[in-house]
Amino acid sequence: NNILKESFDVNKKNVSSSLAHEFVCEYDGNVVGYFYLLDGIDIIENKKYLYLEYLCIDSKYRGLGIGNHIMNFILDYAKKNNVKMIELTSNNHRVAAHGLYKKFGFIVRDTTVFRKEIL
Repeated sequence: NNILKESFDVNKKNVSSSLAHEFVCEYDGNVVGYFYLLDGIDIIENKKYLYLEYLCIDSKYRGLGIGNHIMNFILDYAKKNNVKMIELTSNNHRVAAHGLYKKFGFIVRDTTVFRKEIL
């Protein structure tokens, strides 16, 4: 929760879903990273995909290659689960994260994300 608060200014609620797969990354016995993958299916093209949410690394451990290890894990996980694509969104100010995503072959799509909060 501390890493989520530091990176995204959110607190995790204790909610679980069979569609969400949560992961933490440890370094020297400390939890230093967090992310989750959400299962999805494109019902038009019948493609299984994952949506990557809240990938974050404790600021004290950034620059150690932890992001590279996480991305390699995610890509291996996707291959083992017959996933055809991975999607994510990222705020414009997360420049370092964008560099990581591009390094691993993610491309910026020509799209705009819309959101309407109901409650």
